[in-house]
Amino acid sequence: MEENYRTVLLAMDGSDHSDHAYRWYLKYLRQASDYVVFVHCPELTQSQLSCFISKCTHQLKTMILEHEQETRLLLARLHEHLKREKISGKIVRKLGDPKEQILKVANEENVDCIVTGNRGRNKTRLGVMGSVSSFLVHHSKVPVLIVKKDLCNN
Repeated sequence: MEENYRTVLLAMDGSDHSDHAYRWYLKYLRQASDYVVFVHCPELTQSQLSCFISKCTHQLKTMILEHEQETRLLLARLHEHLKREKISGKIVRKLGDPKEQILKVANEENVDCIVTGNRGRNKTRLGVMGSVSSFLVHHSKVPVLIVKKDLCNN
């Protein structure tokens, strides 16, 4: 008898919103046979982009090092989630526009659904629904579950 499994993509940017979406997945959606693909796509902040334009090299190097350290900590946390929760899956780190990269990974991994928070780290570009989650809803070939942080009481 063949066991049914599904591949679930979880978009993780290190924000409280993505953390809540992950916890919501664990509590309400997770099945033992799931294969989870955590996707992290670091996005440059407005201040980092300004630094590129103004070419303040010392400040830029410091920001890049801080950004890389944050990314390493997040990836280590995601590895710990896989191990602690006994989740079958992997972590994918991509560079580029998060919304396009998440969708690209979803297609490459042939996922069955995408789970994301409704807001992410780059709050300056966000309204009620983040630009990444909105893009995913409109362009994904699979269902997209957007978990609102205020609805997560766990």
